[in-house]
Amino acid sequence: MTAMHVVHATVTPPARYPDIITLAITSYSFIIFFSSFLLVNYRQWEDYFNKMRPSTIASIDSLSADKSALKVKHVKRE
Repeated sequence: MTAMHVVHATVTPPARYPDIITLAITSYSFIIFFSSFLLVNYRQWEDYFNKMRPSTIASIDSLSADKSALKVKHVKRE
């Protein structure tokens, strides 16, 4: 991003496309912003759906006593 600003300050754009550098900077900024927006939303929804499902935890005592009969308890996340 810094390099793009340096190019904007030092390089003269072609006469045919006077706003090409500004367009490049705004396009790059939009891509970064939109990618961040999607990532944050994905992580929020992922966290929401993971909290809705109860966790399954195996009891350590049931594993040591009898491996064929596994006792499972559901734990609600806070």
